Amino acid sequence: MPPSRAAQVAAGVHVILSVLIIGWGLMMKAVSAIGAVITTICEVPGVRSFSSSVLGVLAPCLTVAQLIGTGCFLSFRWGWERYLHPCLFGADLFAFCPPYGRTHGLLLLILPSVTGFLWAVSWLYVLVVGNWSAPRHKEPSAKDNVIRQVDGRTGITRFCDICKIEQPDRTHHDPKPKKCLPLFDHQCYWFPAPVYLKTQKAYLWALTLLPVQLTITIFFGYWLFFTHRREHFKPLEITYFVTSTITFIMCLVEVFFNAYMWTNLIGHNVRMTELRHGARLTIRSTDGTKKAEQAAAPKVYPWDRGVWENFQQNFGSFPECFNIFREPPISQKTRDGTGYAATVFEKQAQLELDAMGLGAAPPAAPPAPPAPPAPPAPPAHAHTVRRRGDRSTTSGYELEPPGVDRTRTRRFS
Repeated sequence: MPPSRAAQVAAGVHVILSVLIIGWGLMMKAVSAIGAVITTICEVPGVRSFSSSVLGVLAPCLTVAQLIGTGCFLSFRWGWERYLHPCLFGADLFAFCPPYGRTHGLLLLILPSVTGFLWAVSWLYVLVVGNWSAPRHKEPSAKDNVIRQVDGRTGITRFCDICKIEQPDRTHHDPKPKKCLPLFDHQCYWFPAPVYLKTQKAYLWALTLLPVQLTITIFFGYWLFFTHRREHFKPLEITYFVTSTITFIMCLVEVFFNAYMWTNLIGHNVRMTELRHGARLTIRSTDGTKKAEQAAAPKVYPWDRGVWENFQQNFGSFPECFNIFREPPISQKTRDGTGYAATVFEKQAQLELDAMGLGAAPPAAPPAPPAPPAPPAPPAHAHTVRRRGDRSTTSGYELEPPGVDRTRTRRFS
């Protein structure tokens, strides 16, 4: 008996899921192995600088080729010339308009162009601000606050010998522009610019939108390649589809790094420089008589205020989080010294109490044990118990009804 249609579909879904799960596991192991090999190779003297230079030139070229190719080949040549124009302006719509031509044309015209425009704006913003504004940035010296960040390894004041300033909280030196940048994370080679306070929002949105746009590009590109005759494709278009595939494979590394950076910012509110050099604070009372230090424990950082508040600090509220031209609220909170975790402020408040001689509040006294229950009162008709004589200790007791006085008197002869 042949299997039913539902059984065939269920078997097919089971095979597809099994292949996806096994393929995902193999891909993760391959990425880990490739990453270990690349890390080992980059440790060789001279290889790291050479690979950084090659990636710094190759990655932007692939990004620009992806942007131009999407607009020229997918949106214009196929979306407009191949589908929409014959369906809208053709002499014979039935002869020139392919099936579902308007739908396919609108999808090819809108989806790649819109996603490409969104990430291109973010990418260009990172390039302009990171390479033009960062070298001209002048960070003021740190203020004498009651809570200050110190060197994570030595515990001394963080002083930059190049910029000649005491580094404010969460400020680190970027060797490429030779400037101390606030909330500096790393120097990116895919987007050749520093990732710091003014570029972090645009950088993360660009990294999020780029794989989406590449996925759409590759899907439509291979769909067109396998559903149309080969003579419809020019060699330049085939080259573009191959380049998009290579760019997508290289972008997988950025996807993993993007997830890692999102986890650091939203999950812990910490930067890569702080993970590398450590995060340590000095906390003192207002009069300076009491002082304490707080170092970052594993996965516990002095700026972590929870996932939702970390997101609001680094991106802003819902309408503001998409505005890449506006600095996130964490900028003002870092300058004011109000962006620390609740545990830091609790320790500073305790130091203030210690400085005033109050100390910690005494522990509450334990509750008194409950009193034993009182014996029940005898009823009115019950007999009372009384001894027969005061000097007798072994004569026992006798019962007398209440209200009757039968006190015995001893006669003397």
